[in-house]
Amino acid sequence: MIDERDVFERSFRRYEPEGGSFERLVRRRDRKRRNRRIAAGVVGIAVFVAAVWIVTSGLSFDRTQTPAATGPAETAPPARASAADVVSRGFCGIFLPPGFQQGEARSWLELTHLGDRIRVRFEVHRSAPGHRWTIRIFRRGPVGREYLVFRGTSVASDGGDLVVQRSYRDNNRDGFRVRAKEWQGDQECEASDWIG
Repeated sequence: MIDERDVFERSFRRYEPEGGSFERLVRRRDRKRRNRRIAAGVVGIAVFVAAVWIVTSGLSFDRTQTPAATGPAETAPPARASAADVVSRGFCGIFLPPGFQQGEARSWLELTHLGDRIRVRFEVHRSAPGHRWTIRIFRRGPVGREYLVFRGTSVASDGGDLVVQRSYRDNNRDGFRVRAKEWQGDQECEASDWIG
């Protein structure tokens, strides 16, 4: 009678592993480690490039706000500014599909140096009293890009005036554009200028 042990040993010898399987396992492990290090390096480089791009493009993350005030104004197209304070008149109108019609409201944009900050003051006058306006302030960056730095609403006073005033960090040469849209009367006002 055949011993069970002999049968087991014969079967085991048939399925002996080939030589070099441990070396293949070690090579596979090393290849996986290398690929993980390469992927981590690529992600690190991408994060570094994105950070450098953000810093060099001059994006402003400054959202400091000052309280609003009131005052008088008029309108006209914007002009390039010097390092001194800038007052720029904008235009207002009712925008209809066939063309442009002059509206009653008048807008005014004032850029003022305050040491290391710039005050942006936007006024709308001769609006209907109590009408609500949406105000958006854009900061102009390098290569003509604009970034929305403020969005809010304001209600015209009993005299038909409204004022939005904010201050932002001075970046030596700053451009601002302000758009205002009246909710009830479909008037839109816009003004823009540079300072610095």
